[in-house]
Amino acid sequence: MKKSQIASRLAVCIGGLIVITLLGGTRIVLAGKDAADEASAAIRPEAIRADMRFLADDLLEGRGTGTRGHEIAAKFMASEFEAMGLEPAGDDGTYFQSVPLRSIEPVQERTTLSLWRGGKEQVLIFGRDFISLVDPGRTEVSVEAPVVYLGFGVTAPEQGYDDYAGIDAKGKIVALVYGAPPQFEPTIRAHYSSRAVKAANAAAHGAVGTLLLDNPAMEQTYPYKDRVSDLLREAGNTFGLSERRQKVERPEHQAAADHHEMAADNLSQASGRYEPAVRF
Repeated sequence: MKKSQIASRLAVCIGGLIVITLLGGTRIVLAGKDAADEASAAIRPEAIRADMRFLADDLLEGRGTGTRGHEIAAKFMASEFEAMGLEPAGDDGTYFQSVPLRSIEPVQERTTLSLWRGGKEQVLIFGRDFISLVDPGRTEVSVEAPVVYLGFGVTAPEQGYDDYAGIDAKGKIVALVYGAPPQFEPTIRAHYSSRAVKAANAAAHGAVGTLLLDNPAMEQTYPYKDRVSDLLREAGNTFGLSERRQKVERPEHQAAADHHEMAADNLSQASGRYEPAVRF
């Protein structure tokens, strides 16, 4: 896993890009006792649309952190601030502030995943069978542990639901599927579908890793081929989290991976709980 420091120039006071864009497109002049009314009256849908069209254009290449498209978008926002008459509050009298971030990516040739079942080893291929998520708190991770399949991997006491009930996950890798129980209300289901919530729950039960198995629902929401493409194109993820926060959120959770549906079929079935050994 490789790490590098990125000095990314960010427009200050950027509490929400769309909100700032809305204000920037109105050329608001605050004066008099009815400044709020004047500001509201000055909002023009076509101005908002024009700004959004520019920022969302493919020419900005997705505006990934530290990329050329991100720099263009930041300079555009700075020009909007200046046009609005906002006083610069960034570095050296500018609208920008340098922020150290870490960009991390898996080293493909050293990222491996093997499955043992019935005394036989199956070596899975990175990018074809699985992708591995990087951990900003560690440069290298090696885990060998039994796997236990836990469905959605959800513990929701207020809903009277617990996939971990009666299962000892301590020291094991938990295999999970995307989503949450369909009987949950939409907002509750969205919360428990979160990868971060699933990982935190796994760590709370003593698990050392997670395997997110592909399924039709996941394929419809975010196809596996797109996840692979995004991982390789973006060269990992950028983090600005402190070491302390990382340790609090994932105290014993050492490894995570996404499995393609074909590989997932070899790991779990519709019924029963399996404990083959997996090595990351």
